[in-house]
Amino acid sequence: MSEVQHFHVTDFATDHGGILPAVQVAYKVDGTLSADRKTVLVSTCFGETLSGSNPLIGVGKALDPEKYFIVRVGLFGGSDSSSASNTAAPHDGERFPRMSYSDNCRAFRLLLESLGVVHLYAVIGFSMGGGVAYTFGTIHGDYVDRIVCLATSAQTSLHNVAFLEGPKAALKASGEYAPGSKGPRAFGRCYCAWAYSHDWFEQKKWEEGGKKGSATSLSEHFKNWENSMGGWNGYDLRTLSWTWQNASIARATRVAGGAALHTSLIDALKAMQPKALIMPTRTDQYFVPADSEMEVSHLRDGKLVVVETIYGHVGGGGGGSKEDNDFIDAEVAKFLAI
Repeated sequence: MSEVQHFHVTDFATDHGGILPAVQVAYKVDGTLSADRKTVLVSTCFGETLSGSNPLIGVGKALDPEKYFIVRVGLFGGSDSSSASNTAAPHDGERFPRMSYSDNCRAFRLLLESLGVVHLYAVIGFSMGGGVAYTFGTIHGDYVDRIVCLATSAQTSLHNVAFLEGPKAALKASGEYAPGSKGPRAFGRCYCAWAYSHDWFEQKKWEEGGKKGSATSLSEHFKNWENSMGGWNGYDLRTLSWTWQNASIARATRVAGGAALHTSLIDALKAMQPKALIMPTRTDQYFVPADSEMEVSHLRDGKLVVVETIYGHVGGGGGGSKEDNDFIDAEVAKFLAI
């Protein structure tokens, strides 16, 4: 596995935070860029860093580095790329600007061009990474052939916005944002119920292992999430939450601070140029299949495949059963081969 590298951009304009004197985009590459090898962009999601592995990447998997040149990128606010936790004053901590998916996608394209990627075959992502895929296809539709959106949506629902207010409120009420402090730990405890489904809890699936490790009791499951999210900087969690809550391809901008490219979500979906594979999970509490069905009904060339899992949201990103993970890998591989 390659090492994390950093691409630097000066005077980076954002949709909501003015101009940052400098930003860095953290990335890793798998495979080799060549004329006979297609390039795939994969973004991290909420709570994920580039230090971990991606379940779709590997020899014999959907994203085989012997077949594709794969560029993994870290979201702004995700602690690898520019974030509240690693940016110098006066843009550090609570002063770090709000970052949109469009901001991320513009930076990612600059990175790709610096690597010599003339055209992109696919953008693939889970959860917030899928939001990147949807947005990249919206603002750079002439640069990418297809998008794969796993357990995500083209526009964050009002229910999803409301869910995120709970963890954010716990973080704010604590008044503590440093890694290991009460704030990020409270954020994790409030968050943990939403990641899985009702049936997952009733069947005590935490005993088999969850996204944050196995547990012998429900209280230990809570602790696992507290410990995992507690390691984050609270201001980074706040940045990512804002990006997620305010996501909509209807508001996507090609130029920072410019006018939205579309007047409505439906118009944005109808105008989507790349082929799209949309894969919600049946029991996701954030991104429900009904929203995905609506989205695909308006896409020019969209395919809907629902992952039948009781693992809720995490079942769409490698956190489900082996059968879930194998199914997703096979469907993505099939779509990329069309």
